[in-house]
Amino acid sequence: MKQRFLSVLVVIAILLSFVLPLGSIVRAAVSVSVINIPTYIPIDCSTSTTTPGNGTPIAVYVKATGGAANTTYRIKSRVGPTTSTLSYAIWWANVSTTPYSWGNDSTAWSSSWPITTDGSGIWSGWIVTKVNTSIASNTNFNWSNNIYYRARLREGSSNRDSQAVSITPLNMTSSGSGTLGGWIEGIAYDTTGTPLQGYPVVVKNSSGTIIGIYLTEDNNVNEGYSATPGYYKVAAPVGSGYTVEVWDPATNTIIGTATQNVWVKAGLTTPNVDINYGNTVVPPTIMQTNPLDGATNVPINTTISVTFDRDMDPSTINTSTFTVKDASNN
Repeated sequence: MKQRFLSVLVVIAILLSFVLPLGSIVRAAVSVSVINIPTYIPIDCSTSTTTPGNGTPIAVYVKATGGAANTTYRIKSRVGPTTSTLSYAIWWANVSTTPYSWGNDSTAWSSSWPITTDGSGIWSGWIVTKVNTSIASNTNFNWSNNIYYRARLREGSSNRDSQAVSITPLNMTSSGSGTLGGWIEGIAYDTTGTPLQGYPVVVKNSSGTIIGIYLTEDNNVNEGYSATPGYYKVAAPVGSGYTVEVWDPATNTIIGTATQNVWVKAGLTTPNVDINYGNTVVPPTIMQTNPLDGATNVPINTTISVTFDRDMDPSTINTSTFTVKDASNN
């Protein structure tokens, strides 16, 4: 009985040797993970893959592990109203065109963005993504509900998907449904005053949650932004008390000091929010006045009020710092 059992084992070993040669390793499929992604994404690209087109891109940090060493794969973004309907992402880049252009879910894998693993079969980096406004026509879309993001990698003839990340859609108009958004722009510098190119700029709310991410120019993405070195433009929801910082792309850690007390108004751009240069605290901003700016025929006994984007120190408000003037500047 023992000899028969040993004979069976020998036969199995011989059969396996034809399938798996001696010394071969069975490798698991590549695993893809979304590491850093803002909690909001603008829905404002109406030009599909037209380059540069319109719309506001975000940057998403993705990591792939378990791949073959020093091997090139293809990767793309996917966005949709459900985890199974993810065809509305416009991503960089379609490499089959010269120069490169935006791609979408129907772009061939052979034309999609190539990534190359290191000697350990690992890759990590930023993927740039916009969202096609046609998503709003999907019956499953609602401005009040979150949508979903996945990164998809092509391994041979198989797709490898990251986890589905729930993300809030941003309405980038001055009024309307859902969460309204605007933009923050400026120049990001290192601590010596040199503009940083291709570095992630990260916007956080007062709780430390990342609400916006994009890359400084030149980032080799044709999104139609200014080519000024270190320039950035990033979307964020309407609000105030935000911080804006620039990260080292090698470690995803902050460089220098965050600029504080940044505000965003619906459909508008908050300008000159520079990072690591000059004043790193944005001055108070008027959010609302009564009467409205430019109002006419206002009764002279009207009580004038001003709402700022943050609490003010009463001791700093006096007849020297707060003045009211007429159209003649009197």
